[in-house]
Amino acid sequence: MPLYTFVMSYKGRTAVYQHRKSNFKGWLSQVIAAGFPDLAKDKAFTTIRLGEPEAIPNVAHVWRFSVKLAEGELMVHVVETKN
Repeated sequence: MPLYTFVMSYKGRTAVYQHRKSNFKGWLSQVIAAGFPDLAKDKAFTTIRLGEPEAIPNVAHVWRFSVKLAEGELMVHVVETKN
């Protein structure tokens, strides 16, 4: 099973989280909540749709997505490392 590394930025803070799953897309909310527990408690965050991560051009196994929230932008990069 691949290891995914999530590098997340929000309001000047950065969090890094790793998760071993067959697919990272179904776990984005939980990963963000682990990195930014205060954000996970925000009602605005619980109601947003995260959208589809976008592959970074010319870089294998790396995706990104961002969400604009009232207090700033949440940016997430995901890197897949195979065993």
